[in-house]
Amino acid sequence: MAKQRQRLGDILPGLLSASTILTILCLAILSLWFFADNQIDLDFLSNPELWRVFRFTVWQALLSALLAIGFALILAKACYPLQFLGKRLLLRLYAVTFVLPTLVLIIGLPQVYGRQGWLATVWMWFGFDYTFSIYGLSGILIAHLFYNLPFAFRLFYQSLDSIAIEQRQLSAQLGLSYWQRFRYLEWPVLNRQLLPTFALVFMLCFTSFAIVLTLGGGPQNTSFEVAIYQALRDFEIGQAVILSFIQLLFCVSFMLLLRRLASPVAPISISNHRQFREFNHPAARWMSAVITVIASLFILSPMLAVIVNGIKAFSLALLTSALLKSTITSLLIAIGSACFALLLTLSLLWTTSRLQFSGRYRLSDLLMLSGSLILAIPGMVLAAGFFLLFYGLHDSALMIGGLMIISNGLMALPFTLKTLENPVNDLTHRYTLLAQSLNIQGKNYFYWIEFKALKSIFLFAFAFACVMSIGDFGMISLFGSQDFATLPFYLYQQLGAYRNQAADFTALVLLVLCFGIFYLIERWANKYD
Repeated sequence: MAKQRQRLGDILPGLLSASTILTILCLAILSLWFFADNQIDLDFLSNPELWRVFRFTVWQALLSALLAIGFALILAKACYPLQFLGKRLLLRLYAVTFVLPTLVLIIGLPQVYGRQGWLATVWMWFGFDYTFSIYGLSGILIAHLFYNLPFAFRLFYQSLDSIAIEQRQLSAQLGLSYWQRFRYLEWPVLNRQLLPTFALVFMLCFTSFAIVLTLGGGPQNTSFEVAIYQALRDFEIGQAVILSFIQLLFCVSFMLLLRRLASPVAPISISNHRQFREFNHPAARWMSAVITVIASLFILSPMLAVIVNGIKAFSLALLTSALLKSTITSLLIAIGSACFALLLTLSLLWTTSRLQFSGRYRLSDLLMLSGSLILAIPGMVLAAGFFLLFYGLHDSALMIGGLMIISNGLMALPFTLKTLENPVNDLTHRYTLLAQSLNIQGKNYFYWIEFKALKSIFLFAFAFACVMSIGDFGMISLFGSQDFATLPFYLYQQLGAYRNQAADFTALVLLVLCFGIFYLIERWANKYD
């Protein structure tokens, strides 16, 4: 397509959005650089404890990513051909699991896998000694698997769903066996997702904070994010700066390496409206059903434990003003973060979609890269930069709330971009020329074409960003106090004070709040499908 001249109104929103993102990130990083220039101690680089923490961080992230990818491939292959009542609901729960608050999972996991948990009770019924510990590397791996298995499964499931039904019918006519179909038909589309999915899961596990902080079991299982948090809490600013820059350098290098290794071919995004049942033998069907049931029990049991124990722990005495205040604070920050993320997302996509339509792909890719750059800057690095930059104002509730809205909005930005990118680009390519001929521009174009056509997707992205913000524990772990607390921070305070009954009920409130947001917004969005 020939390149066309761009109107200022097409370019300006994306440039302003990218400039805002880069300015915020540069402020956080420059604040780290300022303190590094004044307080850094290079002798800390020769500390063997530093590199032990680095090795453990890489090791747990590598193991977590390999386990998640391996089990997700098996589950996607097993679950895709099955048809059963509740499958749609199960897939929906898998989608929500990825953004559930980490501390809710930390409440649920010990109740299932702990020494007094459900699994221990069943194990002892059969006369066996239960010696498994949920704390340490094993607990970290299980928690990461809980989050990343459903996420990777959804990506692989969508890849399998992109295979045209005519190809599956042809494979059946040719008499291909179960494994031949996997090798020649399904593996090529799954393989295309392997590297990007592995890289994203690895980055998420490498920068994991709350899981390692609460389930690590001691200093021997400390990650970089936790080490940064502990250094800031102990006012060891020089160590925090060194750790932050090492982590930042590693993450940026990893992303650059990934861009060189990644295939330039984009995955197909066609979705079949019907499926072709292709089991050759009943044993394959039974094996797929068993795998799906085991995976579902693994994913749903911690959430069920939170619900059961939260209901048991309920009493009117737990409905305190602190709980209500934390809930309102979380909701206000979540709504602000979601609005900020959507504003940046729509501004970027407004410009990039028009640049792609006019053939300016390189500039479009650069603007999109600015929106994904937050993935290379771990949350604790961003939080550390803001902590140092605004340390003198850490008692201001308005300042803390604003920083959390900015931070959580940026963290949600790559996911809202991914959700809206293809629909917005498709609308732009389909209706731009028609809109130009009718002189529909600017806000009229956004309202009558993009907003009218994509209401339900906008609402889903808004709900996704809200739930991500509600469960965040990075920024608030540094700025939180008795006077300013979100629900995750309030829950963390209860856990630290060994108020287990109150913590169980708070975890239930947090879980219900997350599912409630998705349910209400989904019902609203269904009106516009």
